[in-house]
Amino acid sequence: MEGKVQVTDTEIRSEIRALVAQHRFDFQRIQFRVAGGTVRVCGELLYLGGVRTARVSGSVIGDFERDISRRPGVKHVSFDLENWRRLASGEWQPVLAKRPLAGSLTG
Repeated sequence: MEGKVQVTDTEIRSEIRALVAQHRFDFQRIQFRVAGGTVRVCGELLYLGGVRTARVSGSVIGDFERDISRRPGVKHVSFDLENWRRLASGEWQPVLAKRPLAGSLTG
């Protein structure tokens, strides 16, 4: 009986970087941490060049999550995104940026 090959967090992190590049997400706007096989993705999920949320779809985020989950050594994946939230149904919904009210004064 063969034993399972241990995958380090560094190897998992490298795989995730490759997935970010494959999906063409902006490295400057997304961060991820790996500890003990648990992956946490946070920040804004945007395509390269700063294309806003309208171009990223909920199904793309679901695909990205599944791609991460399938990597050897990954035990759990969580997301804390500024521009997307997961509904109780499991679907992803864009979070629209709050804009100041017209005519409001600042300062």
